[in-house]
Amino acid sequence: MTMGVRHADTLEVPLLTPASVKDLTAPVTRESAEYQNLSAKFLVQERTFNRQYASLYQASVLRLSQAEEQGAECIVVGTLYKQQPLKPSILQEVSEEANLTPQPIREKFVDEEQDVLILEDEAQRTVLLGDLVKPGPFVTGPVVGVRGVAEEGGKFQVKELIWPTPIPPPERTETDKDLFVCLVSGLGLSGDETNLINFSLFKDRLAGLCGDQEESGRVVHLIIAGNSMSTSTHDRDAHKKAKYLTRNVAPSTLKGMQFLDSRLAELLPTLPVDIMPGDLDPANAMLPQQPLHPAMFPSSSPWSSFRSVTNPHECTINEVHFLGTSGQNVRDISRYSTVEDPLVILESLLRWGHLAPTGPDTLPTYPFYHHDPFIIERAPHVFFAGNQSNFDTKLYTMPGGGDVRLISLPCFATTGTAVLVNLRNLEVQTLSFMDDVGIMDDQSD
Repeated sequence: MTMGVRHADTLEVPLLTPASVKDLTAPVTRESAEYQNLSAKFLVQERTFNRQYASLYQASVLRLSQAEEQGAECIVVGTLYKQQPLKPSILQEVSEEANLTPQPIREKFVDEEQDVLILEDEAQRTVLLGDLVKPGPFVTGPVVGVRGVAEEGGKFQVKELIWPTPIPPPERTETDKDLFVCLVSGLGLSGDETNLINFSLFKDRLAGLCGDQEESGRVVHLIIAGNSMSTSTHDRDAHKKAKYLTRNVAPSTLKGMQFLDSRLAELLPTLPVDIMPGDLDPANAMLPQQPLHPAMFPSSSPWSSFRSVTNPHECTINEVHFLGTSGQNVRDISRYSTVEDPLVILESLLRWGHLAPTGPDTLPTYPFYHHDPFIIERAPHVFFAGNQSNFDTKLYTMPGGGDVRLISLPCFATTGTAVLVNLRNLEVQTLSFMDDVGIMDDQSD
């Protein structure tokens, strides 16, 4: 049984409640797995915001240029730019202040009749033509090589697209043991008792307090993919209130964080946990989001089995390579393209070789200078996106060979669904918690 080690030193000034000195034990005998955190590249070592983003685009362009040298046919390498009249514009926002026509509120910014796809580099721009480059499924940001013929008027007829597709995932050692990694996102904790009850049932299932203890013991790792807090914990008008009205009011996320911390501490003696931040959590908004501060987890952070990690997050568990986000990159692409299926977007991200191609155009990202951590050099075995509307999964075969398990993780607060990934064969099961009676139902992929 893998036991988490509790560190002797505790936080001097905990943000929430003091960590209990009593070691917690779980009734389940749990299998163990080897773990390696590969997310160090997403840590921001120097917070400097006086740089431009040109170096990020240049890093991707150089990578593709090295992969595809120009041959007998005309090959042009550059960055895609999608010209969209409906895209939000700061100039139009300023015009609203001048009592001019305001921008309509939209959830998608796609107009297939007016959108134009353009390829640009440091020297010029050219409009792309052809059936392969219909603007609908594309967004601004991906780097691509196009093979074709230049036409008059600065246009280019495309015959082939060349993407910087990552190399296939590495081979795994065969095993006959069924061990599982649990993925969950969108816990949506707050003062609402319904969400607290559903998460308690989920925790008890993993701890072996209900259901089959032997099955619970085969879950060797838990990854929480962002949005542990609920939208109800965000008071957007708080800054407008007088200070004397909020002086003695506890932060709205306090109860949810206290509940999450106490329940995770009950799992940590036997189950390693990685927790990623999301756009609803108390973390920075720019990708990569940095780990949630350990002061928010006074009961959990002393355990060596607890890891507050970045978003995106990358790790290996028993030689299975996991890579995923809390879902902001997938939702952003959906808003600016005609693609709505998260699995299709995950396929596109693998094909484009980049985790956040729309940053910083429509997705806030940090201006890295020396490297671009979002480039996908090697495809993972499991590629997931959290906080999606529904659960879905498929096995995607890379162009160069190798299979990748794509997973659209649903929001637990609205669906009551978590996902189990079998480390032996990458098959997927769901754990469903019904809101009306709190019943769990296993559904195989």
